[in-house]
Amino acid sequence: MQLVQLQEAKEELAALGYGVAGLSYDSPEILNDFAQRKSLSVPLISDAKSEWLASAGLKNLEAEGMTAGVALPATLVIDQSGTVTHLFKESAYQDRLTPSTLVHVLKTGQRMEAQEVKLPKETVVTPTHSESSVTSGSIFAVSVTVALPENHHAYGPEAEGVIPMSLTFEDHPLLEVVRIEYPEAHTQTLLGDTYPVYEGVVTVDAFVKVRAEKEIRGQLPELSNLPLKATLEYQVCTDTLCLAPQDKELQWILDYRPLDTERSPEVIQHQ
Repeated sequence: MQLVQLQEAKEELAALGYGVAGLSYDSPEILNDFAQRKSLSVPLISDAKSEWLASAGLKNLEAEGMTAGVALPATLVIDQSGTVTHLFKESAYQDRLTPSTLVHVLKTGQRMEAQEVKLPKETVVTPTHSESSVTSGSIFAVSVTVALPENHHAYGPEAEGVIPMSLTFEDHPLLEVVRIEYPEAHTQTLLGDTYPVYEGVVTVDAFVKVRAEKEIRGQLPELSNLPLKATLEYQVCTDTLCLAPQDKELQWILDYRPLDTERSPEVIQHQ
């Protein structure tokens, strides 16, 4: 499914200046069969002896039998000089960063500075997600963007003695929050004390994984009926006064896409 999604994100990645290719230990015959069945135009590279995978530390050393030589799931972003600028590597074979989430991460570095956007008169909180259709093992991003009025600030998560910005998720039976990433706050002296603060437009990202254990796969179609819920706590202040603390309830609705279990013809499968 990741390669199919990669095909869908190809134009967005191209707009950011990136080409796309897939590499695996599958033979050219298996890759050609897969590309034809899925109408893929993304180049697929065969590392049949897993030599490159081993040299890059991406060969799964625990795989045995027909899976010997298989790669650890990983997404690499390489610049024009050949330098790896981003590496997303997972330990479980079924876990995959979705390409739309990769686009989201790459776009993060291109966000406009606060002074380049029109700020609202009142604080606006907007939840978004990088991927609406997910499957077992998908790793995707959900985000909440807080647009603060001019000359107002909120406190960074490490602020003490005040109410810092904090994103807290409810437990979910089918999803796991892998990590939460807050943007870097800048320091500001207020009434004689120094605090980490946010101004302008602030985006908090959380990376979420669809659980992939065999015993719960039958429950995954219920994702559309079980939204991911969270609460954003924050307080907005000026240099001289603070508004009432806020607890903003958020939710994200997802659709489940079943795993593609179709395989290549037996005659060309790994033995």
